[in-house]
Amino acid sequence: MGTVVARDGDLVSFAPGYPDASLFPWDALREISDGLLDGHDEGALQYGPTRGYAPLLEAALHVLESRGIQASTNSSW
Repeated sequence: MGTVVARDGDLVSFAPGYPDASLFPWDALREISDGLLDGHDEGALQYGPTRGYAPLLEAALHVLESRGIQASTNSSW
């Protein structure tokens, strides 16, 4: 994003974020990650199904419907 912003001075990007690292709850994050990565849950780092944000999916369905496109949030996979 930095190169895009550099080319177009009128663009305000909210994509990058660089919060002050001193504000991160390091001890809590370490405790959480230790629990996740202790080897007891083999699926901890696996990808899983994601349904998406329901209000956004519903809004997208309404847009598609208004354009005569039939769609559904139900999937067979």
